[in-house]
Amino acid sequence: MAGRLSVFGIVFLSLFLFSYSCQDHQLPGVPPSLVTLQVSPGAVRCEVAFNFNLVDTGNIPITEFGVVVAGFGFSGQASDTPTVGTHTKVIFDPPFTTGVKNKNSKVCTNNISFRAYAILNNGTIVYGDRLIYQDV
Repeated sequence: MAGRLSVFGIVFLSLFLFSYSCQDHQLPGVPPSLVTLQVSPGAVRCEVAFNFNLVDTGNIPITEFGVVVAGFGFSGQASDTPTVGTHTKVIFDPPFTTGVKNKNSKVCTNNISFRAYAILNNGTIVYGDRLIYQDV
């Protein structure tokens, strides 16, 4: 009888472990990957195209993305590291898909720092590298 109980116990334990292993497990969120690209001067003096590459969208939904800018013609100084909530945002239009994105700005500028950003639906902000544009 003791042999049957141990076999029964092993079968029960195996079924319990099997059922637990089939449950959904929450994987940690993977943020998007952004690469800030240098600006493209426009055809006229008061136009700059901001560019960035959304390399990977991650698995946390993006609610907004673009470039945040500090310096001449924008809030802050060109020496600042631009941040959302402190400096000027140039918001890009969806879709939130991978690839190079760009948007023209009609601001006369010749000395700025800027970087790509993405705001995620959990409130996290992800940034690309900070770049500087100086037109002398």
